[in-house]
Amino acid sequence: MIQKSKKHKAEPRNPPAQELGEVFSVFVEEYWKRGHAEINSSPISHSQFQTLEHVHQQNECTMHGLAEALGKSPSTLTGQVDRLIRRGLLARQCNEDDRRTVRVMITPTGQQILRDLVARRKKVLSTLFGMLDLAEQAAYLKTTKKLVARIDLAAREDVGCMSWPKAPLPACGKAQKQPFTKTKTQRTKHNNRTGE
Repeated sequence: MIQKSKKHKAEPRNPPAQELGEVFSVFVEEYWKRGHAEINSSPISHSQFQTLEHVHQQNECTMHGLAEALGKSPSTLTGQVDRLIRRGLLARQCNEDDRRTVRVMITPTGQQILRDLVARRKKVLSTLFGMLDLAEQAAYLKTTKKLVARIDLAAREDVGCMSWPKAPLPACGKAQKQPFTKTKTQRTKHNNRTGE
């Protein structure tokens, strides 16, 4: 007796994950488009913003710890920190007990710049999410929190399906395992694009 071959259920032409990726791309494009004027008028680059933000979160950092936390080479970070110091946004201080240990801290001017840029970012996001009603915003927030929690769990289990820094970044000067970090090749390509 000849058995009939089982018919396999056809794969959906546009599975949810793929559709989510397409929708998210549209959202990101619109975010950058709407924030273009704000970004262009910013007194610092995005990379410099990340450096200021991390130093602010930690109060002060060693250069080695800051480079490790941001996934940058010490030479690249030194140049960036020097530029921020010349602009009065960061300050450098040597350790009296160990002159080789240099710590950096954010200045009042740097804190003001940081507050201004955070406010600009919130303004753009508020405009976009204001297109949804409160119930829709709550649903989006709930789903996003669930996704972030699972990404964090994957990182802890060292599954690592992507390559990005976790938030919040580790404290400066404290060596921690970083499942999601940029590879040396990725950092080189990024630095070549930004000139930093």
